[in-house]
Amino acid sequence: MSQYTLAKNTITQTKPPSLLSLALSQLKSPLIYVLIIASLATFFLGDYIDTAVILTAVLINTILGFLQERKAQNELALLKNMLTPTAKIYRNGKQETIDARMIQVGDTIIIGSGDRIPADGTLIESASLSVNEAILTGEAEPVEKSQESDSLVSMGTSVASGRGKFTVTEIGMQTKLGSIAQTLEQTKEEETPLQKELSTLASSLSKLVLVVCIGIFFIGILRGQHIVTMFSLAVAIAVSAIPEGMAVSLTVILSVGMQKILKRHAIVRRLVSAETLGSVSTLCIDKTGTLTEGIMKVTESKLSDKNLAILTSVYANNLENSVDRALWEWTQAQDSIDPQQLSDSCPRIDEIPFDGIKKYMVVHNAQGVWAKGAPDVLLQMTTLNKNEKDHWTKSIDSFARQGLRIIALAYKKPSEQNRVARSQYTEKLTFLGILGISDPIRTDVKDALSLCKNAGVNIKIITGDYRVTSEAILSKLGIDIHDASTEILEGKELADLTQDELTRRVKSVTLFCRITPDQKLKIVHALQ
Repeated sequence: MSQYTLAKNTITQTKPPSLLSLALSQLKSPLIYVLIIASLATFFLGDYIDTAVILTAVLINTILGFLQERKAQNELALLKNMLTPTAKIYRNGKQETIDARMIQVGDTIIIGSGDRIPADGTLIESASLSVNEAILTGEAEPVEKSQESDSLVSMGTSVASGRGKFTVTEIGMQTKLGSIAQTLEQTKEEETPLQKELSTLASSLSKLVLVVCIGIFFIGILRGQHIVTMFSLAVAIAVSAIPEGMAVSLTVILSVGMQKILKRHAIVRRLVSAETLGSVSTLCIDKTGTLTEGIMKVTESKLSDKNLAILTSVYANNLENSVDRALWEWTQAQDSIDPQQLSDSCPRIDEIPFDGIKKYMVVHNAQGVWAKGAPDVLLQMTTLNKNEKDHWTKSIDSFARQGLRIIALAYKKPSEQNRVARSQYTEKLTFLGILGISDPIRTDVKDALSLCKNAGVNIKIITGDYRVTSEAILSKLGIDIHDASTEILEGKELADLTQDELTRRVKSVTLFCRITPDQKLKIVHALQ
């Protein structure tokens, strides 16, 4: 018995169809049903030539469809065979590398830069660890992980940088990825537009032919023709009205489409799925890294203390994402500043890593507490009064209208013992100002969106960024918002809507901003 018989750390997948079921599936078309009935009628009437012609058309259609879908099935199998996931694990007091499918709850897994995380778990050790969770959240930027903050890691995500160890808490279908797979398995498979059209055509054609043939049959009988003669004539007319070449033509067209898609390095598993790409009515698009290049650069600044702002940009920086690198490059551009030397000269005492929930990062060293993050979050942690906060809010809005990504900086002086209690890191900070980071729009995006619009495809922009920033990006792309009250929906508003309410409103919305990952799925369900 293979050792893999006991493997549990796998995502259950639907068993691929057998060769027989794959061949029989090519016959599951209303148009094919009509052709088969027509062939039976001609056979019993002794018109064997027509029977042979009709069955030949059915056979050609079946063979073409079978070969194309079998080829796609083989390509997918090859891809799966190329993936042989392994994991570094501590067992029996030593480190070893095992097949990831054999991982069990309670195992200790070692992860490093570039590794795919093989199970869900909780961190027990980390060093500058950041994880790309795009497979679960759709967010391109890596998320920093540590035992103190955001210590959970998930199967299927990948380590962007750093290293760590975690204890396995869930495996296989019990993981977050397994839950998503289970949801997809339960999703009802809808008929494609082409399948619906063919069903309608076959039904209408059958009814029309039946009515005409019955009419001709009874008219002939009333005029004294022999019943067998009129029945043969009615069947002959019915057979001649059936477009036996249509099914083959459609299969050939879809096969050509599959081949063109394959040349673009994509695999379409089912023949009819090739047609659905031409029936897309709505595209939901993320902003950062999709509409924009994801290459960040500080282009604007408004600071109350530039020297402290430079220090914050260096100290509260792990160089683990595009924003960190943009801040680092900004400090390098300042006269006589060596950010690496500054960072090395003042080691950290403690750190609260950035994550998408808190939306800030804090570093404590001998020089004080240094914080960077979302402006609306950091403003609430400062000593500023209401008027001062309003003043900075206007500046933030001004930067946002330029389509800039905004990072706020704040600082707290050290105590006499050069120590600040962790609970006080985010209390009574001195606000240092804001930096505006530009993320250039991809050069070909505007033309691509224009092509989609001309093809009748609606565009929905879904982003976690600020409303004003997102509006500025849309304006640069030539997407106009005519009525903000109906065409823009923020995450906090969406959270208050039921699924039915969202379904009624979603069609009119062009921009969804400050959206969380789980809300993206809610939007797509509403559109469907």
